[in-house]
Amino acid sequence: MSDALFKVVDEKKIASDAFDDRVSQLVKQRKLTELARFKCKLGFKTKNMEKPAGGIRIREINETIPMGIFLEAEATAMENGHAVHLRYSLDFREELNKRRYYSKNIMSATTITDRGWSVLHHWKNSSESTILLVRMQSSIKPTALETPEHDRAVHTDVELREVSPFDLAKFSKSTPATRAKALTWLRGRSRLLSGTTVTTHSGEKSVHQDQLQCLHNKNGWDTAYLGFLIECEPLIWPNKDKVDFKINAEWQDPKVFKEAPDYKFTLAETIPANQSLLLEPSTSPKKSKSALFLILTPRVQEGSTKIPSPPDVSTLPSGKSSVTYAISPSFMRILGKKSPTKSYLSCQELLTLHGMSFPEETFANYIAADGTVILHHNQDGHRTFRKILKDNKLLP
Repeated sequence: MSDALFKVVDEKKIASDAFDDRVSQLVKQRKLTELARFKCKLGFKTKNMEKPAGGIRIREINETIPMGIFLEAEATAMENGHAVHLRYSLDFREELNKRRYYSKNIMSATTITDRGWSVLHHWKNSSESTILLVRMQSSIKPTALETPEHDRAVHTDVELREVSPFDLAKFSKSTPATRAKALTWLRGRSRLLSGTTVTTHSGEKSVHQDQLQCLHNKNGWDTAYLGFLIECEPLIWPNKDKVDFKINAEWQDPKVFKEAPDYKFTLAETIPANQSLLLEPSTSPKKSKSALFLILTPRVQEGSTKIPSPPDVSTLPSGKSSVTYAISPSFMRILGKKSPTKSYLSCQELLTLHGMSFPEETFANYIAADGTVILHHNQDGHRTFRKILKDNKLLP
């Protein structure tokens, strides 16, 4: 990717109004090439969307590995005729030589509109950068130009960097007041191994995987990690200043062929939005001359949905009533600590463990995409629910 296009991506991070004009200008200057054009019907999963670029013929195993871009997507919703919620799986394959090829696999979801270009993903390593842009042209005339509801996107910039253990130890001595300045210093002292921007919505998981596949012997293909595997699952707090974040990442040095990754990174906690966080590996080789770390920067994009404050319990009718509560996205994780097993329990089952009862025709549903709980209960049930939220510090 050219420096000019990378600058456009940086501008998009701050929601530049000139973004579409800049991209269109790059198209006219032939600095941006269309790889594929696909049609997608609402409610139907697309098939055979690909931009082939040849393939590698492996005589030993009598197979041809196709190269190019392979995309499967499903448009599941439309808001006012001008927005589509898109679930997609991208497989980008590139030939390295006659016995090796590189692939990047992405599974995610996002909302796109017909107002212009959207950045689905961009990734980079020490030698090059790649961007994936998409533009929707709807055949339905829009009836309004409002921001789609539930457009609660999280764009997480991820950098995998290598540094000397001495410099990393020096950084660890920084205080919260000097952390931002120290992180800038550490970036300058470290080497970028790989990077990407993980885009997904609140309550949905996005998976990225880099792979190097090669003909290791005559018995078939072997696969090694090249770059890193990333699984992100963010949940946006109602006030948008925090993200309940789950991430799993793995890295293996592509120079040494192994079946298992050398480094693993894990995180499951609440982190500030729009602030960079350094994450050290949870497991790493015992002997290493350098240290690896991830820099995560979650950037929140909030739609127009507003959850009203719940009414006072005393004003609710004496019978059963439904109330929508905006709660901390840590809701399921914190309540789940009381679970006697590691198996998945529903919102209603977790609340039962915390002392709530659910007579006939009462229920509780947790909506991860909105960060809300819909509770249909009597006055005592609503009072008990609010006490559970307060006792576990789950109010936003």
